[in-house]
Amino acid sequence: MLFIFAFVRIQAPYVGNFNKGSSNMYETNKRDYTLGEWLDIWLEEIAPTKRKPNTISIYRDARRRLLTHHPEAAGILLVELNALQVEGWLDSMRQKYAKSTLRHIRVMLNQAYKSAIKGHNCDDNPVKDAALPAAREKEVKALTQREQAAFEGCFHILKKPIDEYILRMYLLTGLRRDELRLMQWRQYDPQNRTLKIPESKTEAGVRLLPVLPEAAAILYMIRCNTEYNKPHDYIFSVADNGNKPFSTYHLRYICTRVSKAAGICHVTPHMLRHTFATRLIEKGADPKSVSMLLGHKNVVFTLQKYVSPDMEHLETEIMRLSQIKKS
Repeated sequence: MLFIFAFVRIQAPYVGNFNKGSSNMYETNKRDYTLGEWLDIWLEEIAPTKRKPNTISIYRDARRRLLTHHPEAAGILLVELNALQVEGWLDSMRQKYAKSTLRHIRVMLNQAYKSAIKGHNCDDNPVKDAALPAAREKEVKALTQREQAAFEGCFHILKKPIDEYILRMYLLTGLRRDELRLMQWRQYDPQNRTLKIPESKTEAGVRLLPVLPEAAAILYMIRCNTEYNKPHDYIFSVADNGNKPFSTYHLRYICTRVSKAAGICHVTPHMLRHTFATRLIEKGADPKSVSMLLGHKNVVFTLQKYVSPDMEHLETEIMRLSQIKKS
């Protein structure tokens, strides 16, 4: 019986316990974890106690991408993985993914191995010696003024008003995806028309944001039409009791639906954030203020990465020189 059990254990295909809510999975000093098993355990039991939910989402996405492209990685023993294998995985994905995505995968593996070493599940971290390959830098474009008009012009196809409110609020606030998604009523001061962002990915991201009248009107309508408006209720809740924010899947769905209807490229929440910044600069806002509204600590970063005026605006700007000549 012992022999049969051992044989089945080796031959059975790996099935992860990821997100199944199992308990007491983790064992210190256990040396025969596969990489797939360890990532399941680490993401479910260990990492959530040390990292913010948004960081865990990034790690889970990195794990999904890695194992989608290299399913064989799940079956490799944790103690047998080497730096060349990790480099090979990353290099094979550099044509498909931006450098930032590859960096997320490497960081996820590196942190998982650090925890494994602490628990005496392995002795060495092969990821620290694995170099990140040269890859394209992901460029996020803002919507042009025409694209934005087309995008907003198709909001009417959304069945629920709350879905339109979500997209409009991204355009009116420039908030990061989860800053808006996880926003609670306690963060909003209707009298002073401000939003407090208490947690963010950077220190500069913790900020007090003035709210435009259009955004305040949206928040007023939501509050009047819902019963879940207690301090800790989510503003954009998909549950009747207000304790569940809309999912990233739902956000992708409504963005995709409106993008297709508008006949433009696939729009993401991050593109809406870039669009917010670009429209402000086009209308004459000073870069320092825009940087502070976005929660950046570096104005140069804001201008380099977040502002991409469209051709119509550039034509308008260059005409300033023509007007000077005529005077």
